[in-house]
Amino acid sequence: VGLALAASSFLEAEVRLNVAERTVHLSKLLQWYGCDFGGSERQMLGRLAALLPEAHPTAVGLGALLADEAPFHVTYAEYDWAVNAA
Repeated sequence: VGLALAASSFLEAEVRLNVAERTVHLSKLLQWYGCDFGGSERQMLGRLAALLPEAHPTAVGLGALLADEAPFHVTYAEYDWAVNAA
């Protein structure tokens, strides 16, 4: 339960999406380790959606983006190395 809660909290804070513009903005960590969640950005987003509660707005939005084969755009935030200095 603790790991699931940590994953959900991370995704709530680090995933921003605009369904109308079909864009997703993610943590740089997900760019670096995205292959752990699937071989493509589409697979990764599906796995991320599955880590959130089904009714969570981000999970619903990701589901809407992935429901068809239309393209979407993913961007990644710059990593804040200062968090490692603490």
